[in-house]
Amino acid sequence: MEFLSPMELFQVTNFLAKEHDLLRVFFNMSDERNSAYVTTLLQTWMHNDV
Repeated sequence: MEFLSPMELFQVTNFLAKEHDLLRVFFNMSDERNSAYVTTLLQTWMHNDV
């Protein structure tokens, strides 16, 4: 995910590592869907001030 900053990559990786079911789904999606998922996840965190 070249579009992520090092901190964003760290946050997303830590989140997915703790959520095994989501991690399985994530790796079964296409790269395009993965990018959309991560972007949405980060936007949700920013919106909710996480």
